[in-house]
Amino acid sequence: MRKKMATALTLALMAPAAHAAIPIYTNPGVQNPVTYNFTKLSDGDLTAFFVGDGGSLRLRLGVIAGGVDLGIGLTDSLPLGASFNYGFVAAGTELLFYIRVSDGNTYFSDPSLNPGGLNHVYSEAYGGGDTRGLATFVPGTYAYVGFEDLPGGGDLDYEDIEFVFLNVRGDVIPEPATWALLIAGFGLVGVSARRRRMAVHSS
Repeated sequence: MRKKMATALTLALMAPAAHAAIPIYTNPGVQNPVTYNFTKLSDGDLTAFFVGDGGSLRLRLGVIAGGVDLGIGLTDSLPLGASFNYGFVAAGTELLFYIRVSDGNTYFSDPSLNPGGLNHVYSEAYGGGDTRGLATFVPGTYAYVGFEDLPGGGDLDYEDIEFVFLNVRGDVIPEPATWALLIAGFGLVGVSARRRRMAVHSS
């Protein structure tokens, strides 16, 4: 019973909360320290929606699904709310997003693939329930993804080009220090439980 509760608590702590409005990065000017692992939640088409453009360069969105480049789809020259279908993607497939910038640069949702290892992405769970241009988002499971489009991270507001993906989840990849804290916490819980059992048996 305790093991199930500990597992449920761990999952609840790591699960992102869904927003009812398009999320925004709340710490502009500071690089987003979070890395994400994007996954398709259900079998079906991968649909992306263009929901914002705060950059001055021309940008195009590409997707790599399970190591296969699905190509470029959405661009910031489309009307707000425009969508693009990247085709069928199976549930559980890992997704990597990238933008091609008119200055010749390409930036990825995986910071390790970017020059200097810089994070050019901010993401949050989005629950739908509002309208952006041509798109009305019914309540559901979406991932919001905002990109920075300049070398060195630009102004770090992560709104140079923004997208919403249907039935996609962006899990936070914990930093090593976070894993160490989780493991230490579980170790303390285990030691405490063992001491209680020993105290009960010796009584």
